[in-house]
Amino acid sequence: QSLALRMCKLYELCASQLNHYKHYDFGLRSVKSVLTVSGRLYETTLGAILDNGDEGAVPGLADDDTGDLQDLDKEEIAHLEETLAVQAIFNEISPRLVETDLNLYT
Repeated sequence: QSLALRMCKLYELCASQLNHYKHYDFGLRSVKSVLTVSGRLYETTLGAILDNGDEGAVPGLADDDTGDLQDLDKEEIAHLEETLAVQAIFNEISPRLVETDLNLYT
């Protein structure tokens, strides 16, 4: 829920502070796209951990922070979800931004 509130706030800030171009989309279509990409990233990351025991596949978590998947606690899972959501938002929004807005966004 905290992540959802922060994501909504980010979209509100983008819509209000960035230039208004037709190719900018900070509505439900963009949110759906980010959620789809986040889900794919989450599945592939968890798949890498399950298939290979590759804890290094989790961005933002050090190898010593994770053991087996079963050893991940709620905080580590929440951190993983947050990291993947931020990555998905950046991957979906940043390619559409013009250079002046990209400086504000990053």
